[in-house]
Amino acid sequence: MHSTHTKMVTARILNGSLLVVVILVIGVSFLNNILGIVSDFPSTEKRVLAVCGDIKRPKNQKIIDYIRSFPSSFPSQFENCFNDNFAFRNAIVAGTNYARLMLFDKATANIVSKGKNDWYYNTDASVVSAYNGSNKYTDAQVDKWINVFKQRNDKLNSMNIQYILTIVPNKMTMYPEHLPEKYKNTTNPTRLDQLNSVLSVDKSLDYINVKPDLISLKSTTDVFYRTDSHWSQEAVFQTYSKITTTLDSNIRFTLKNKTDYTVARQKRFSDMSALMGLTKFFYEYPNQFTPNFSEVGVRISPDFNQKKSGNKIYEEYEHRNASLIDMDSVVVFGDSYTDELRPFLANSFSEVNFLKTAEDFDFGYIDEHKPKVVIQIFNESNLVN
Repeated sequence: MHSTHTKMVTARILNGSLLVVVILVIGVSFLNNILGIVSDFPSTEKRVLAVCGDIKRPKNQKIIDYIRSFPSSFPSQFENCFNDNFAFRNAIVAGTNYARLMLFDKATANIVSKGKNDWYYNTDASVVSAYNGSNKYTDAQVDKWINVFKQRNDKLNSMNIQYILTIVPNKMTMYPEHLPEKYKNTTNPTRLDQLNSVLSVDKSLDYINVKPDLISLKSTTDVFYRTDSHWSQEAVFQTYSKITTTLDSNIRFTLKNKTDYTVARQKRFSDMSALMGLTKFFYEYPNQFTPNFSEVGVRISPDFNQKKSGNKIYEEYEHRNASLIDMDSVVVFGDSYTDELRPFLANSFSEVNFLKTAEDFDFGYIDEHKPKVVIQIFNESNLVN
């Protein structure tokens, strides 16, 4: 009987203690949201969190007046605000994801996976299917893509504009050796393989098959970041060099060589660490290119404009180089794989306009800017149906 009583008392104490802890956590979080005493990590989530502006106490308002002013909708507003903005939420999310990653090699709803030798991969379904060939094209779909590229090329050539096309392999394709075993592909041809087999031998198109060059380059340096889903500046510069050798002889531009840059390891945060909320302490030191020349007169826009095209809205980046006013201009259609290419092109042409359309195309944008060259460069994961 005594033992049973002791167990009941102990259970009540534990339950009571847990209740007190829960109340304290909620209370402290609520007070911190109102008073703003301690700042949390910035959010890296790719969604808009609930806004707490209507329930936060203005700094010049007395607490009693703030309580009296609660609107009738306060309960639902508080729930939404608290769920997305409770104190230290971002730090807790980051810590949880970091623990999951270290203990189970998986984080953030299966989007990020830890591979071998501290390589990290975006394992979103669209990326995995692009790598393992589970979504490969039919022969008719391959023919349709080839016809689309040829139609774009023919129309641009009729406008005296050169068209250069590049499709970049993703990280899984280039570094399968570090993948977790469950993702490894050994036999299936991918959509990129299917298109490369045709585009690489079709001399009517200025197509740059970067995959063989990247395979060769990876023997001496990383061609993708280890903690990021994108290709490295080493790989980007090699592709930039390949683009310049593909340009028609009448295109006016200033060639930049690798000796024009200081290549050294620099701290860099990654997109996959941002997906996990780990931006503050998840990074690497890859080779980065710093110009040895003056960039006076070069305006590289760090921010993007919202550009409407048909019923879609794309990110637009505009670059101008006053020191290269006699050089030609370029329009680039691409995705996030063009981000690190922009500075190299901006130092070679008078004007470079980027529109993040991925595999899409916009002839209206070309008519607006009247370039001498159109470059389309996007990742294989954006090869849609």
